[in-house]
Amino acid sequence: MKKLVVDSNVVFSGILNTHSKIGQLLIKAPGAAVYYSCDFLQTEIRRHRPKLLKITKLVSFELDELESLVTHKIRFINEALLDDAIFEQAESLVEDIDPDDAPFLALAIQLDAKLWTGDKKLREGLRRKGYLNVLNSEEVHEWLTAVEEE
Repeated sequence: MKKLVVDSNVVFSGILNTHSKIGQLLIKAPGAAVYYSCDFLQTEIRRHRPKLLKITKLVSFELDELESLVTHKIRFINEALLDDAIFEQAESLVEDIDPDDAPFLALAIQLDAKLWTGDKKLREGLRRKGYLNVLNSEEVHEWLTAVEEE
């Protein structure tokens, strides 16, 4: 099984366009993949709910259904359960990129999973620091396609 930690911007992209490649990867998670994320993602969705309602032009219950559709294959982990040393390592790696991404990176490190992000600044910043287990959506698609063909 391939493990992927999904960050906020990937899920927001999936919510905003369920027919996109990102949306379809989230909704129809290939059998070879297990998706994880932090409980913090659910907080982010709630925090940005008014903006999501405005952008999607949906009513509340429709957005609830859409969120459920996009996140139903994600296993949420409370970041308080993460190892303190790993969390500190993640904070150190993202402190000058985007500190809000520390929980997602810490979860990826702890699970020995790839981090799936649409945030180019985060991805490139981590790669410059030698952290290579970070993928953009196209790389995730290629990685999962290759796994399915094995």
